[in-house]
Amino acid sequence: MMIKKWLLYFFFALLFFSSSCSKYRVETSEQIDISDVSLNNIDTQLDIIHIEADSSLFHNMMTFAHEEIEIDASFNMYSKGEPIISNKDIKLKIKGTSTVFYDLKSLKVKFIKKHNNQIIPIIQVEDALPNHYLNVLKKISLRNSGNDFFGTFVKDICYTELAIQLRLDMELSYYKPVQVLINQKYYGLLNIRTEKDDNSLGKLLDVDNDDVNILKISHAGDGQEIISFGSGDSLVIQNFIDAVRRKDTPFLLENVDLNCFADYIIFEDYIGNHDWPYNNVQIYNVGPKGKFRFFLYDLDFAADQDKHFVAESSYNGFLKLLYEALKEDTHFFNLLKERQAYIYEKATVSLFRSILDKNAHKIEKDIIYNIAKYQTPKNEIMWYYDLQRLEEKFETRRKLFKWYYELD
Repeated sequence: MMIKKWLLYFFFALLFFSSSCSKYRVETSEQIDISDVSLNNIDTQLDIIHIEADSSLFHNMMTFAHEEIEIDASFNMYSKGEPIISNKDIKLKIKGTSTVFYDLKSLKVKFIKKHNNQIIPIIQVEDALPNHYLNVLKKISLRNSGNDFFGTFVKDICYTELAIQLRLDMELSYYKPVQVLINQKYYGLLNIRTEKDDNSLGKLLDVDNDDVNILKISHAGDGQEIISFGSGDSLVIQNFIDAVRRKDTPFLLENVDLNCFADYIIFEDYIGNHDWPYNNVQIYNVGPKGKFRFFLYDLDFAADQDKHFVAESSYNGFLKLLYEALKEDTHFFNLLKERQAYIYEKATVSLFRSILDKNAHKIEKDIIYNIAKYQTPKNEIMWYYDLQRLEEKFETRRKLFKWYYELD
């Protein structure tokens, strides 16, 4: 049995040395005693977050993860070994749906007093999209990478970064990998993600969050969707829903941001997001007259399907109705063609590879801590293999997209 296991590792090592992933450090590290890891000895170049909370309350929250229990806690942050935030009061809860049952759970952090991200940056973005502001933070998530927790840990953020580098016209969640400790004990490698609720959108767009109106679409099972009111003015949202259902093209042309919608559906279609369009959809506007725009998030199922949005006969949900109503307009139809050609031309394998390399190298020396505590991924060689598969699946999806839409 041990010989078979060794041969498997050897095969994976040969695979990486003969492929583009040979750029990664293909070697196994010494075993880490995770119980000994502390703020003083963790070997990382990443920022560190240390959360302190009542141990019994925290244990109860973790035990009943699906009950959305919120507890008081204290937030501390270290950069290059030095404290930059100390004893900042927060509310802490578990975030997610199916992923709440993972050993490493995503966490939502709500600052009691909003945080000035300009003075002391919790998250820094090299090149934010136009009209996005990260000056003030009220909430952040510490995400376990969702369904990619068992894979590369960087899939969602790589596809997010791809949208950023393409300069697409939409809202999205910015990111940063960090090491997290809770009550002096190692918790896990997680990604800081900016949030998408009305308060966070208000901060991101520099508008009053009371003016933000949100519509959400989530999965009800068996390919069915639930359309729900998120926040804001319910009448504004209901008028929009009614216009889509009656296919009121003139109203929709006037009240939907066409550039944003085109970029949004084409990008989701291009990456082949399996957990969309009947799930993970957030549409919003600002005020009674603002145009409806779209928020891109949860891309951990990207490149996991061979279907296409325009030809998915089994999906006749809200986004499809909106798409069908708008494409009756010649201008919008031509816009779709233009943006489709642009995304295909610019979102190349080499660009995605450079994004993947960058994000993988950031955590290459840190993934070993998750391996030691959660055996996820199983070992470093499996992680390198998953990184290679991520690149290959992107390339396969790109070829399929080109073939189906007959692109040059």
